[in-house]
Amino acid sequence: VSSYFFEGKLQSIFKDYKSGMEISRLKDHVIVCGYGRNGSRACEELQKSGKSFVIIDNDQEMADVIPDGMKWFIGDATEDENLKTVGIENAAVIIITTPSDAANVFITLTARHLNETITIIARASNKETESKLYRAGANKVIMPDMLGGMFMAQQVTKPIVIEFLDLLNGASGTSYHLEEVGYDDLKQEYKDKTLRELNIAAKTGVTVLGVKDNIKGLIPAPGADTFIGEDDYLIILGSDSKLKLFIEEYTTRDYSSIK
Repeated sequence: VSSYFFEGKLQSIFKDYKSGMEISRLKDHVIVCGYGRNGSRACEELQKSGKSFVIIDNDQEMADVIPDGMKWFIGDATEDENLKTVGIENAAVIIITTPSDAANVFITLTARHLNETITIIARASNKETESKLYRAGANKVIMPDMLGGMFMAQQVTKPIVIEFLDLLNGASGTSYHLEEVGYDDLKQEYKDKTLRELNIAAKTGVTVLGVKDNIKGLIPAPGADTFIGEDDYLIILGSDSKLKLFIEEYTTRDYSSIK
């Protein structure tokens, strides 16, 4: 009994129980497989964006590493029952970041079998695995090693472009951020309008970098006559203060939802 109190076992059991109860109530959430280098960064970004997510990792020691406030389950993600425990059947997205390409392919196959509509984003170490993951049902395959090497080279070949990209994604520590705003987020009076009619830059100082049209796809540097209709998205750039002004003026969202 004393070991439960003095070695923290009781607290660990309670933490596990509490996390399990929270997981059982999740719906339309994100599952992150593996809390390693890539998985932990993915979780940080999801937490900043206010997304509901749960971590599954087969390393028992991760229970003490994962920060408080994050939901987790210790288990092998290649097993059907463990994926069901973290709500695979009700999840919207699964991010697969384990260091094993073979495991990532197997998890992708299993996830697609258990949930036909889930969006699968998987990590790969080499080109051969990339094609296997797509055949297994992945929607998007990310190769961190290739991206990292390309990014490092472009620091030399295109330093100003990389500096600008850092500005866009907030990596440079500035207050500028990229954000996407869907048609459904817009207030009624701003729906079904052209960019000229919306006059976003003049009213808020926010820049519209692109539009995701539900038919034409992505439109970079859209013209003033670009129409924003149902299922379309605006891709905008602005400082914290300008984004706050845009969100309050044009949308039904709470500004804190993009922080």
